Amino acid sequence: MSGIEDWMITVIIFVLLNVGQFAVSKYQNTEFKKQIDSLFRKTDTYASDIVELQTQKSQYLTRDKADEVYLRIREFEKFEKHIDKRFDNLEGGVKEILIALDNRNNKWN
Repeated sequence: MSGIEDWMITVIIFVLLNVGQFAVSKYQNTEFKKQIDSLFRKTDTYASDIVELQTQKSQYLTRDKADEVYLRIREFEKFEKHIDKRFDNLEGGVKEILIALDNRNNKWN
């Protein structure tokens, strides 16, 4: 019987060690999960800060954008002057036609 008792003691020790190892592993996994969750929360905070900063950066007026806006304004002013000259020419042409028609009507009357 002493051989069976030794065998039972070995099995009991083995089972207790496995249970203890399982408990320690579960505790470590819980702690690791807490650490990972806190890291993800920090990462989320940092990511939202980065997105906010990038959004602000994209809204800043850069030198290139300012130059582009200035050139567009200048091009629009030139185009506006060109159109004004065209309308002035048209207006002058219409006046000449109206004067010629008026003179023609005055001749016939």
